[in-house]
Amino acid sequence: MRILVLIVAFTINLYAGEFKKFDNLVHIIKIKSSKSSSLHSNGSGFVVAKDGKILTNYHVISGVFEDGKVNKKYNIFVKVGKVEYQAKILKFDILNDLALLKINYKFKETVVIAKNNIQKGEKIYSLGFHSKEYLSINQGIFSDYIKDNINKLMALSIPINPGMSGGPILNHKLQVIGVNVLKSTTKESAAYGINKNKLFFFLNNSAQGKTLEESLNSQLKKTYSRIMASVQEKKKNEKLNSWNTPDMEHFLSCGEYNSDKNFNRDKDDKDQDKITAKYKVCKMDYRKVPL
Repeated sequence: MRILVLIVAFTINLYAGEFKKFDNLVHIIKIKSSKSSSLHSNGSGFVVAKDGKILTNYHVISGVFEDGKVNKKYNIFVKVGKVEYQAKILKFDILNDLALLKINYKFKETVVIAKNNIQKGEKIYSLGFHSKEYLSINQGIFSDYIKDNINKLMALSIPINPGMSGGPILNHKLQVIGVNVLKSTTKESAAYGINKNKLFFFLNNSAQGKTLEESLNSQLKKTYSRIMASVQEKKKNEKLNSWNTPDMEHFLSCGEYNSDKNFNRDKDDKDQDKITAKYKVCKMDYRKVPL
């Protein structure tokens, strides 16, 4: 019995020590006008390269865009220790809700991305920051992958709080197997993540090769086309106002797509499919919310 207690205690202490390194690997991301100004929004991100590259969700940094343009009112800051560094956007993927940032800072190490896929029922950890500036570590279980028309989201049984978007999801070896992205508004401790395969593809793909605004508008057009195709397919069997999909179009907000914040009620647009697609882009999926 004493041996068992000692083994359990050693395991707990081992994990406590292992998690300590994530204080330097997971960081809070702030969207605001300047270092001294009030916070517009915030999320989390984690170190993927020693030269200052940090990965997060696109929706975490999307506040810097408005009406298809860069909103010069806001900047992105990454807090490392007690210092806030202004970040540059290297590239982003709207459909997969990923963004790569870079700050002028040299990190000593990076996260390790798992090589193997996680299996149903395995223990997971979700890391990130919420309203208070301390690293939150939540424990849960990987449930399954949700298959939809656009993405393969991870279904998680784990409590995730606002502000943890963009933080890493770890396996029992503390390797990254996904990225925090959504929580359910109707189910207790139900959350969703972006799987590591999407992460690998995004990081290993070349830079966008366009200005931020060109890339934004190009991706928005593609996203809109994907939504319209989904509308046409689903309208055969469902009412347009009762979709039940986890598609990624819910990450887009009105400001990024159209300056008319009520365009979904635009009486001049007679095409109900277009109105619904625009509504999906603007208002996000009502069943889940970005963190």
